[in-house]
Amino acid sequence: MSEKSLSQLHKISIKSYTLAVLILLSIIPYLLFSQGKSLDFFLEQGLANSPLLKDLHNQINSQSIDSLLIIAQSKPYLGFNTSLYYAPIIKGYGYNDAVTNINTITSQLVLIKPIFDEFADNAQFARVRTKKESLKVNEKISQKDLKKIITSQYLSVCAIWSEIGVNKALLNSMNDEGEILKRLVEKGLYKQVDYLSFQVEQKNQELLLQDLDMQYRKEYSALNLLCGLQDTSYNELSMPEIKQITNQKIENSPLFIQFRMDSLRIQSEKTIIDANYKPLVFWTLDAGLLNVVPNDFKKNFGFSLGLTFTLPIYDGGQRGLNYQKLDIAEQTRKGYFDYFKSQYYMQLQELNDELTKTENILQSAKQQQKLLETIIEQNNNLLNSGAISIVDFIMSIRNYIAINYNINQYQIRKLQIINEINYLSEE
Repeated sequence: MSEKSLSQLHKISIKSYTLAVLILLSIIPYLLFSQGKSLDFFLEQGLANSPLLKDLHNQINSQSIDSLLIIAQSKPYLGFNTSLYYAPIIKGYGYNDAVTNINTITSQLVLIKPIFDEFADNAQFARVRTKKESLKVNEKISQKDLKKIITSQYLSVCAIWSEIGVNKALLNSMNDEGEILKRLVEKGLYKQVDYLSFQVEQKNQELLLQDLDMQYRKEYSALNLLCGLQDTSYNELSMPEIKQITNQKIENSPLFIQFRMDSLRIQSEKTIIDANYKPLVFWTLDAGLLNVVPNDFKKNFGFSLGLTFTLPIYDGGQRGLNYQKLDIAEQTRKGYFDYFKSQYYMQLQELNDELTKTENILQSAKQQQKLLETIIEQNNNLLNSGAISIVDFIMSIRNYIAINYNINQYQIRKLQIINEINYLSEE
């Protein structure tokens, strides 16, 4: 083949190669994220398989049973008591029969019903309601935590998959470039050392892809474990669309509500303490047999009514001491709340600032991408006229691939920041 023919072949190959690379890079985002499992799939599986969420859900159901127990305890109590008692006197020795009656036979049905106990019952109901609502808040916070972690891990996998795609495109272009460069070396247009240096770079690219593949499998496995999935396959992941939550009342976030629930819990504990110092009244009714002379037991069937009243008067000041403990708990709660609130708004402001900066960098990168597209097109014309070396032309291709990689990373980072903001803002 003549040098002129080789030059024409070289120009045709470069033009075809350039067109193929530009087309490939333009569709990389769609190739990377158009198939496979979605973020919603992993979130659904993670929430369904979480043992912590199952535990909290069961605790919430248990509180409903506690309410029924309070109702049951306020109803009359019916029981059956029976006993046989014998204290013999042997040769004049034994318990005094005036005290023991020597023997006693008791068989009674007993009915007991507290009255005027609405205050105590209401205090118990308030405690159960507060605990149930606190568990619901904890459940929402746990859901938020899990969704945030799963989303972050999912985006990490997407970032590695994106990097694999960009580097695969670069390796494919280098393989095509290597074939062209090999023929040019054989014709003496390039030195052998240039081709060997190129092969070293090509091998480094292959090793990088192998390392990225291991990272991808490791991060993907971590995502499966996080969601409780026993899946050993590795699929392409679709890029999620995460919208930022705006115009939300932050005070309605479970992160804030948990502190209000802690305050209500302390108040309910004070009400329980007060209930222990209220007068207690209950009536009793029993019917059955109470006998000391077995021969006359038929005459000793009967019944009795009773009314019991108790009023706590002095217990060493336990009520005040318990109040002091709860006041200390309230001061601790308020201290945590004030600290959390200041840190919360500071963190939210920093995330919004970082999001704005990332979006600005992303826009600049996209502008640079368009500029590099223009440079590649111009270099292609220069290459056809012999005014630029193939090394310079390939360098512009690599720069274009690099900017695509950066754009993908900025997009992932943007979604990571939105994930953090939504965690703080979501109700």
